[in-house]
Amino acid sequence: MKQINVLAFDIGASGGKAMLGSFDGESLSVSEAGRFVNAPANLGVVSYWDFCRLFNDITTIIAATQSKVDVASVGVDSFGGTPCFVDRCGRLLENPHFPRDPNMQQYLDEAAKLLPIEMVNNAMGVDMRGEYRQLLKLRYLTAFRKGFASEIDKLLFLPSCIGYYLSGAVYAEFSYVASLQWCHTGKPDWNTDLLSLAGIRAEILPPIVASGTCVGKLTDSIRTGNNLKPANMITVTEHDTGSAMSLLTAETDDCVYLNQGTMSVISVPVTKPALSANALENHLSIEASFGDQLRLTRNLAGLMLIQKCRAVWNRTGTTQSFDELDAAGCKAASRQYLFRVDDPALRLTEDAPSLIGELCGAKLTPGETVRAVYDSLAETYLETIRLMEHETGKRYRKIRVLGGGCRSPLLCQIIANTCGIPVEAGPVEGSAIGNICVQLIASGEVKNMQEAVQAMQKSESLVCYTPR
Repeated sequence: MKQINVLAFDIGASGGKAMLGSFDGESLSVSEAGRFVNAPANLGVVSYWDFCRLFNDITTIIAATQSKVDVASVGVDSFGGTPCFVDRCGRLLENPHFPRDPNMQQYLDEAAKLLPIEMVNNAMGVDMRGEYRQLLKLRYLTAFRKGFASEIDKLLFLPSCIGYYLSGAVYAEFSYVASLQWCHTGKPDWNTDLLSLAGIRAEILPPIVASGTCVGKLTDSIRTGNNLKPANMITVTEHDTGSAMSLLTAETDDCVYLNQGTMSVISVPVTKPALSANALENHLSIEASFGDQLRLTRNLAGLMLIQKCRAVWNRTGTTQSFDELDAAGCKAASRQYLFRVDDPALRLTEDAPSLIGELCGAKLTPGETVRAVYDSLAETYLETIRLMEHETGKRYRKIRVLGGGCRSPLLCQIIANTCGIPVEAGPVEGSAIGNICVQLIASGEVKNMQEAVQAMQKSESLVCYTPR
């Protein structure tokens, strides 16, 4: 058969990448097509992403890739929590707010006076603490930005907003909405009662579509203005974690999936959207992946802790690569220092090494800090797996690690040792590969995710770690 090429854009908090998937009928090869910066611009009062620069980088990569190979389709995924607002004329009302902007807290505090957490919990009948911050952002915009709410014609999200300007299609993808808990649990319909508390009108909410839907083609005006060739626009699993977790549909149900990047997201497949009171109390939620696959999920701290420490060490002249930090961690004592990785102070601190030392009750070297982070993350993963086993009644017998954590043999081995079950690491680019696989399924080139993963595994090898 003729080789088919699809282009996947995976957008993170500070940068993004484009990966080209090439399928020849038997094997799937993946190569990098480009990278781009997605750093927020801090204006002092609030931080924004530069949507126009981001969009220009994406169209530039599409054009450069199409100059070398035919591209059948394009798909976009990104990390969650990024609403975009479009007016009646199709204009972006403002750049999207950076989701992790600490400057927003003062505005959220004001919004909380109008929308206290107790009001949300009472209205929904469940603990909504995990979704409260995103609701407060909406409430701030609708209550304190005079005239802004009336200008909104479409509420989109970062991937679907890019899709809108590429193809003209108006939609929201199910996994992205589900990650915010803005739909009814496990169902592709908006929770308008919840959103009305934040001042959001039902008429601005777009149709929710399933991942793997072809919503259109690149528009003539976009093609002409950016020197692009025809290509389909596919709604992949647009939440980046959901995109990586789409691969879990090809696994057995005794496998835990750990998507390990800036944050850690642990998931297992489930068939019912119901959650017990214990699950809600421990911040487990139901999210969606490809093919109506529901997953029991817990969001935790991740390699952000190492990134924050490394930024401090670099500023103070102790510049070390991640490989050098791992090597230093190998020399540190195992399980000597442990701390709660979900301590709220860790998210806000500008001096992560000192705070981690305080939490451990000692002044730590960089190697000891790395080891403390890895050991503490692994302990939290074990705790989460036990919670999920209690919720599902199943016993999980292996862990599949995706994302940047795959690059650390030390971390993967610590996870295997702590959890007492084997770890399979790979692929690193789990979100992008999930994106590619969904596009191939949508095109009809492969039947299902199992077939797509089998094709990928012919060119992508896994690294296995057994408990010691």
